[in-house]
Amino acid sequence: MDRSPGRTIHPLHAVLLAGTVPLFLGTVLSDCACSKSDEVQWLNFSSWLIIGGLAFCGLTFCGLALLWAVVNERDEIGLNLVPDYLTSVREGGFYDWPYSYWGQNVDVRAQPQDPQQVAAAISPDYSLGSHVAALGVAFSTPAMSEKFANGVFVGEHGSWNRRNPVGYKVVFVPFADGRPAGDPIDFVAGFRGEDGKTRGRPVGVTVDPRGALIVADDLANIVWRVTPVIAVPAAAVATDVPSN
Repeated sequence: MDRSPGRTIHPLHAVLLAGTVPLFLGTVLSDCACSKSDEVQWLNFSSWLIIGGLAFCGLTFCGLALLWAVVNERDEIGLNLVPDYLTSVREGGFYDWPYSYWGQNVDVRAQPQDPQQVAAAISPDYSLGSHVAALGVAFSTPAMSEKFANGVFVGEHGSWNRRNPVGYKVVFVPFADGRPAGDPIDFVAGFRGEDGKTRGRPVGVTVDPRGALIVADDLANIVWRVTPVIAVPAAAVATDVPSN
């Protein structure tokens, strides 16, 4: 891996080991805009799997079979481009970097262009919004309660280049029949207050065996454990009211 000074500001994005599945190592050689030399390589130690894309920042398996990723897309095209996204990952698939974005929308900054690669580019499954900086992803479990039992949690680090900042939260994307279905739901928020001050920036997320969401915050240097509020039955509540 080339980590030489000036080579890139994003040398490594994700490492994943899931049970008996071979280790997948995602290396990203990219700046924030567009460079033809940039690439993503997934290294499967039983075979080589090469996937073109920008910044597959978070990786997770659905049932140890289908690989999913969140992508922190490119900058410097505009406030509303390019959407960060959640997508399933096909073996041998090409995910548009650097020639196009969101499938086959040509990025004219990549020269010379490669029409054949653009034609082969795969459109993502689900938009998370532009510049939210999606960095972490984890599938839920039934222990997360019925409302949040089927879907993924996404850590959004937050934008650096928008007049009205976006991200700075963890969202839940509901699934149905193995695919994203419905709008994202704010699950953990408040990292950036109405006063404009940023007190935290979520990165990695995971779900522990007891159904709590674990969130790594690289601004506050805190690992948060988010648990549901459990209602206590009225009969179990102690009282200090004396009897007559």
